[in-house]
Amino acid sequence: MIRLISTILIMMFLSMPAQAMSRVNAGMIRDAQEYGQRYSKQEPGVFLLPWTVYEERSVQIGEAAERAYLYTPYLLIALNAKDNEQNGISPKLEDSERILSDYNGFLTFETILYGDTAEFTSELSASLQQDKKRIKQYQIVFPSKPKAIIDRATGLKLYKAQGYIYFSDKGLNPTKPVRLAVIPADNRVRHFYFDLPRIR
Repeated sequence: MIRLISTILIMMFLSMPAQAMSRVNAGMIRDAQEYGQRYSKQEPGVFLLPWTVYEERSVQIGEAAERAYLYTPYLLIALNAKDNEQNGISPKLEDSERILSDYNGFLTFETILYGDTAEFTSELSASLQQDKKRIKQYQIVFPSKPKAIIDRATGLKLYKAQGYIYFSDKGLNPTKPVRLAVIPADNRVRHFYFDLPRIR
């Protein structure tokens, strides 16, 4: 009986859209799991490249540039499969269901930002724009304080911050691009353009 109920719940979940991006189905889950296993030895930055967007004013694209990653259902499953592969565990459908349920209804971004002070993320705000619609952030989480680094190009001291920004995906059109605007305490707006239809 428990197995039957579990199977019904999984089938219901697989028929639901996850985030604003794409419809989740068994084929997509298998493909994402295979992707994660195949590229499990890649460095995180290389693995995340298809889901990476650099800040619009970035002069040089690379490790020192501000960037954002979009955590689509495909990427979430692939990351889990990558971790499992590294730990010698076979991915399971139930794992994918659990991961996707944690993010269902949200568009989730990870950002890497650089500022002049250790407090530049203290009053951070963000919004998403799609056509004339603007959506304010649902939640912003920067789990640790910005870390002091030395910019290799200039030799200046900067502060690197890594955090997550969540938006409700309600009302977003997955066939149109979105523009993420992030405003830290230094009031310098960072923009990241995501072409949703082209991101799996």
